Amino acid sequence: MGSFHWKCGDVVLQTQMKVAVCHADWGGIEIRQEAFEPGDEDEVIELSPMGALQIAWRLIQVANFVGLPTPPRDLMVASDMGPSAPMPCPAVLEAA
Repeated sequence: MGSFHWKCGDVVLQTQMKVAVCHADWGGIEIRQEAFEPGDEDEVIELSPMGALQIAWRLIQVANFVGLPTPPRDLMVASDMGPSAPMPCPAVLEAA
């Protein structure tokens, strides 16, 4: 795995173990969590752009359950890169 610089200017959460969202060299998107111990490797999740959108919308849905507002659904655009909405999980269906 290549070197990663934690001051890359992307989103980094400072109040917990550092997490960053960055553009990957292969054209996708990486979510990276800083290693807990020096010398350990960072945890990395690699997503396609559409997969990243689906994960982002699911995060927004879950955040809504704890009281944060949900943006209008029409902000999520349809594309030929895959489904434009995350698949609902049973907890979402039961809460509705």
